[in-house]
Amino acid sequence: MVLHANGSGDFVLALPALEALPATYPDPEIVLLGKPCHAESLRGRPGPVDRVVVMPPCPVVTVPPDAPDDPAELSRFVTALQTGRFDLAIQRRGGGRDSNPLSHRPGARQTISLRASDASSIDCWIPYVYNQSEIYRYLEVVALAGALPVTLEPHVVVLGRDLAESLAVLPKSDDPLVPLHPGPDAPDRRWAPETFAATGDALADAGARVVVIGTELERPLVERVLSTMGPTAEDLGGKLSLGGLVGLLPCCDLVVPNDSGSAHLAAAVGTPTACIFWCLTMMTAGIPGRRRHRPVISWQVTCTSCGTDVAEGGVPAGARSWPASRWRMWLNRRSSSCGAHETVDEKDGLPVGAGSPRGHRGSGGGLRRTRWLITPAAVTAPSEASRRLRAPAVEYDRAA
Repeated sequence: MVLHANGSGDFVLALPALEALPATYPDPEIVLLGKPCHAESLRGRPGPVDRVVVMPPCPVVTVPPDAPDDPAELSRFVTALQTGRFDLAIQRRGGGRDSNPLSHRPGARQTISLRASDASSIDCWIPYVYNQSEIYRYLEVVALAGALPVTLEPHVVVLGRDLAESLAVLPKSDDPLVPLHPGPDAPDRRWAPETFAATGDALADAGARVVVIGTELERPLVERVLSTMGPTAEDLGGKLSLGGLVGLLPCCDLVVPNDSGSAHLAAAVGTPTACIFWCLTMMTAGIPGRRRHRPVISWQVTCTSCGTDVAEGGVPAGARSWPASRWRMWLNRRSSSCGAHETVDEKDGLPVGAGSPRGHRGSGGGLRRTRWLITPAAVTAPSEASRRLRAPAVEYDRAA
């Protein structure tokens, strides 16, 4: 049993770890506890997952903390899982503060997971440290159960129904196809839509067929890109399911996304990417390999709203020695302007997540709107705080 209620990109990054299980244990049944999108996209798809059980709403684990939930429904769900008599439960939903207790409840013979400092104990675990590749992170977790790696790069099989859906929405043409993806919803992983539009226009001028993709929730971002671009860009926002996106990506010559599920799905089906990363998420979610993929990296480490240095955990120098009372004063002052941290760990007086770059999300958010140079040698955004890589921009090359 694998507890996974994250997005599509997180699932792709976990695939090497999941592939290690059937290579180690003969004929296992791997059950994924996930979301409806996982159940639909994995139905009939070859891979390590045998079946998906859709989880009910569970605060933090499957829905936001303030979303409505039904504890009685969750209890019935766990009771049904207990009849499955699982041999192994794997928690792969972050540091485990909210998910470790849930993964323990089905009563598997052994439970393994990551564990942050504020998470409950579990049978066997490794420390959750933010600054680590997600692929290697979960390979370390399954290694607790004796599973050894068989691959380091995720792979997703494309089905006929995926291709049929994508072709129904976007018929084939002879022009090089390049989708732009201005999502996701997290502002610290987003390039400015206006800069996406400028990139799309440059690609269109070089002869590419440019489309803008995104989920229904990302429609405002898609529309901002389209409204700024020339008339040739095509709107695919909200028009493809996850499977339809998997069918579209192999037909593309290049994908230009933010750090999102589309980037990792494109890499998993073998399509080249020029993916825009924040330097700290590049560390955790960077796409392996440079034969097909060129990361475009923002080296800014300060919040554009309040100036907090997120590379230092989003807290002032020397703050780890502060008493809890001083932490609260600092948090109250910060929250009025930026909303960086909202909770305090009563155990040690530190903000929950302090020391992790994820602990800071300023309201101004996002990658600073600076000029980017897309070059063959991986790229950088000009920044006064970073060493700059200067190289001439190149025309779009289908063969690349």
